[in-house]
Amino acid sequence: MTTDHKIVTYAGLHRKLSRIRKGKTVVVVTGTFDLLHAGHLMFFNQAKKQGDILIVGIGSDRTIRMHAKGKGRPILPHTLRARLVAGFEVVDFVVILDEDIVDKMGGRVFLKSLKADKWVVPFKNHNPAGDIKFAKEIGTKLVQLPRIKPNKVDFPLSTSYIIEKIKKTT
Repeated sequence: MTTDHKIVTYAGLHRKLSRIRKGKTVVVVTGTFDLLHAGHLMFFNQAKKQGDILIVGIGSDRTIRMHAKGKGRPILPHTLRARLVAGFEVVDFVVILDEDIVDKMGGRVFLKSLKADKWVVPFKNHNPAGDIKFAKEIGTKLVQLPRIKPNKVDFPLSTSYIIEKIKKTT
């Protein structure tokens, strides 16, 4: 079964949520999710435990280059990153975030319009004080998850680390 039906526009997401949201806890995470790895999956699994519906906002290529990762990133285009993330069973919906008002961790316009019950971020994120303030402003509970180290892995799980490791071996 294809998972492309999980990839929705802002308007499509709002329509779907209006039909299924009642009595459910909506959880949102945002990020680049470039070169997916086990750390991403563990993050999605932990985020899903925070509620019933997990929405993943993925930064568009333009947004990532302008605001988050700089030249040379993302490695994979947002259409492929969205399809990969949608393939995870725990993910209910994926939205590509193409916003001018973003920070390193997510789309502010998207978060404000979504009115999610919980916004889940990695504990070691880029702007914790700003995230706490913004979550209060929009009436969303901010949940900070610690990085989870999988068994028997002795290196950090991050796309940036993987890219650097590849560069060193070539």
